[in-house]
Amino acid sequence: MIAQELISDRIPNLRTSDVGEKVMDWMDEFKVRQLPIVNNRQYLGMITEDDVLEAESAEQPVGNYRLTLPNTLYVHFKQHIYDVVKMMAAWHLDILPVVDDEMNYLGLISHQDVIQHMATVLGATEPGGIIILEIPHNSYSLSEIARIVESNDAKALSVYLTSSPDAPAYFVTIKVNISELTRLVNTFERFQYKIVMSFFDKSQLDDTQDRYNLLLRYLDL
Repeated sequence: MIAQELISDRIPNLRTSDVGEKVMDWMDEFKVRQLPIVNNRQYLGMITEDDVLEAESAEQPVGNYRLTLPNTLYVHFKQHIYDVVKMMAAWHLDILPVVDDEMNYLGLISHQDVIQHMATVLGATEPGGIIILEIPHNSYSLSEIARIVESNDAKALSVYLTSSPDAPAYFVTIKVNISELTRLVNTFERFQYKIVMSFFDKSQLDDTQDRYNLLLRYLDL
């Protein structure tokens, strides 16, 4: 998956002649805190809500505003989606412009686009169950995890890792295509894996949502 495949035209771009009031109106309408500035297809940078609020007047053209974000915040249309996620997370962006080899503006990627894509990548839209393991760094083996899953007549739809700054371990979240996880959980435990959580049906997901949110906050996601 590359950036070009996630480009959306749902949110329009600004020109340098547009005024601050228009910026604020569009940000309110599209629920974003940044908007791209483009003149003659050339990407110039992004204006933020704070840029307008800190200016003396919201009636001046966008080209007169002092932009606080660097104009290097964009991705090439052939960059991987992971580069998009990394940059948006690092800069807390609602949108990320996409350009071609000549810095021509091709469109943007919104955080909604990223969320929808990651939901597909992580198998969130597929039926099944979730198991979270805590595994020491030196014991992690994706091949062994896959073998255990498949030995229980299941398939791993997605596997992703997070780590704790306070412990030399990975938290490994596995989405599988089965909802009854008892046998699979028992197998992991038989192989000395520590089960942090498991979710196997709607009622349990509801009951354990608070604990799951606490785990995410602990991991600082």
